[in-house]
Amino acid sequence: MPTTIPPPSQRYLFERAPWCYPSVWLLLGTFILILDRLTGFHVQFPVFFLIPVLLTAWHRKLRWAILYALVLCSIRFSFQFIWITAISHTTTPFNAILRCGFLILLACFTSRIASLTRELRHRIRTLEGLLATCAHCKAIRDEKGTWLPMEQYIVSHSEAKFSHGICSTCMKTHYADLFPEDDQV
Repeated sequence: MPTTIPPPSQRYLFERAPWCYPSVWLLLGTFILILDRLTGFHVQFPVFFLIPVLLTAWHRKLRWAILYALVLCSIRFSFQFIWITAISHTTTPFNAILRCGFLILLACFTSRIASLTRELRHRIRTLEGLLATCAHCKAIRDEKGTWLPMEQYIVSHSEAKFSHGICSTCMKTHYADLFPEDDQV
């Protein structure tokens, strides 16, 4: 089922430029790492790793977000060996694994929510809106301005299928001579 990108007015803020570009996610992650490194041990910025990881999970496949979380956590883990800290080196790997697991879990949730949101947008788009309909033949004008028969338009914009028959009113009106009505009083 092909998905279409909704118009800009229906997108969330983080789906619009510049937040939708991978280069922005990489720059944001790099900036957070540099800020974390420059501020030293006592001021920690790993909580901000959520932003680039979640943006990646929303816009890309889940594996890119997981890879990004692993890279950010690995670099942050390497900072611990540069700083001379009061924390023992036995808790540092535990914190890194915990941080990485948390980021991966949130990336999984975000990726799933993003796919559900795209699917719902697609379904809403196929089921809602004003349709330009010919007053005479009931053809519908599509997004390209082409007039399509109603059945063709509905089949191409939804998962509905058509089956044709004749209603009893039309049967009486148009085919009364072929199907005479039983006159029972």
